[in-house]
Amino acid sequence: MAFAADVEIRFRAESTAEDVIAGHDLTGKLAIVTGAGGGIGRETARVLALAGADVIVAGRVRESAELACSELQGSVRGKLIPMQVDLFSLKSVDAFADAVLALGRPVDLLINNAGVMASPFARSPEGFETQLAINFVGHAWLTSRLMPALLKAAAPRVIAVGSSAHQYKPLDLDDINYANRPYDEWDGYGEAKTAVSLFAFKLWQEAGAKGITTHTLHPGGAITGLMRHAPPNIAEFLMQRYPADFSGVLLKSIEQGASTQIWAATEPTLAHRPALYLEDCGVAKLISEPCYHRGVMAYAIDPEDASRLWAATEKILGRSIPLDGN
Repeated sequence: MAFAADVEIRFRAESTAEDVIAGHDLTGKLAIVTGAGGGIGRETARVLALAGADVIVAGRVRESAELACSELQGSVRGKLIPMQVDLFSLKSVDAFADAVLALGRPVDLLINNAGVMASPFARSPEGFETQLAINFVGHAWLTSRLMPALLKAAAPRVIAVGSSAHQYKPLDLDDINYANRPYDEWDGYGEAKTAVSLFAFKLWQEAGAKGITTHTLHPGGAITGLMRHAPPNIAEFLMQRYPADFSGVLLKSIEQGASTQIWAATEPTLAHRPALYLEDCGVAKLISEPCYHRGVMAYAIDPEDASRLWAATEKILGRSIPLDGN
């Protein structure tokens, strides 16, 4: 990723989302944040609206999105718009996308923030394993459906929220859906987050020349609803499971956890770049061995693997997932 040498680095792991948004005016822009009913997604939506953007606060539970909007609207300049989308179901994604497209507005920012971690095994209505379905497939389908509105924007960006957990397990491209192997919830999480990262590189391949900027990122460790299936002492658990020392890793606040996706969405020197993997408001280093809490493995940013993942997903789905806006 040597082409990122001139990306301007002005922030660090301790920076907050408000630190990053300072000086940006997003008045008139429309942003969408999935998983925005709480946690990092809610803070991301709040800070974008603080800078003047109108933000669709998309949540799996409509009441959570409505509550977030009602609590935050008085303190921000942009309009907060609550909407419901369940990324586990492409029927729900279609309904959400139809509602967004009916607004008739360009979509300037799409932040694919929603996710699940280490969830019990289940399959979506379309037959995808839960973590792959929500973290990757639902967002891929949503992005595909919204491409006409994204391509109407002057400088659209799509941000994929991944995780250093991609280092837990490379994606099995011969069996992405656990059809012929035993399921492990932590391996499944790692593979799903690898898929999220590869999505950004596939999107750049298909739509970068049309003006789309897309990056993927690790937000850092923060205590959010994502932890609902995690053991009580997750750091101790991870150190027992993986050969790494997590004791010195910064446990971020919600405000710090949202900073890198705000940076990815607004930093001028990131515009029109080939897809990058970001962390701590900077470009992650390429690593050859997993350390499980920072850096990016080559398999998570491999364009050929991105194309293989896309083909495997379309085969299971039984239809194409176009990224050209047609």
